[in-house]
Amino acid sequence: DVIGVLFKTHKDLSDDIIKVILSEVLPKYVNPQASTFESRMAIYIADDMIEFLGMEKLVNIWTDLFKLLVTMMDKEDHVLRQAAAYGGGVFAQYTTQNFDMYALDLLKGLKEAMKYKPKDEDDEEDWGLAHDNIIASIGKVIFYHHDCQIVKDNMSDLVENWIINLPLKYDVLEAEKQHEWLSNMVLLKRELIPIKCLPHSFKALVKIYKAKI
Repeated sequence: DVIGVLFKTHKDLSDDIIKVILSEVLPKYVNPQASTFESRMAIYIADDMIEFLGMEKLVNIWTDLFKLLVTMMDKEDHVLRQAAAYGGGVFAQYTTQNFDMYALDLLKGLKEAMKYKPKDEDDEEDWGLAHDNIIASIGKVIFYHHDCQIVKDNMSDLVENWIINLPLKYDVLEAEKQHEWLSNMVLLKRELIPIKCLPHSFKALVKIYKAKI
């Protein structure tokens, strides 16, 4: 958390700690011998670097951070998957050039991440947070990179997959933006919504109306 706040508030003073993270922390935390806790820490740090430092500052390692996230998206551990899926969304949001280099692998990773189901009631919230972040990341790909040719080619399937999984139920912060985007799409870009998804889109809006989400 402290490292994330440092990146967020003192971006220009973070060069030394970035060097330590790249040379010492991530190599230790990203390897077959790493514990689940260490893998989580690696993803959290990568997420914060992407979100708060941005592509311009990290251009030399941007692809490496992406590969780390995609590798972790299909993990059975819900917390690992949630962190990696969230990172995929912020990666899409903050990739300001050459997104077509990453689009196909990112979409494959998110699709693979959706295959898991909760094992029991105690497992449901962690699964739900992961699932919500997967859907939110699909939404970010749609809305930040609708001009990318790979996204255009897959737009109908992406929008369908996104809408049928709305509203989000577990991640309130992600839900607010995703539901706003759904409302805007219904109002302004309804032609993007597959006809078979229109009934569900309206049902989702009814559920969202006057709700915390």
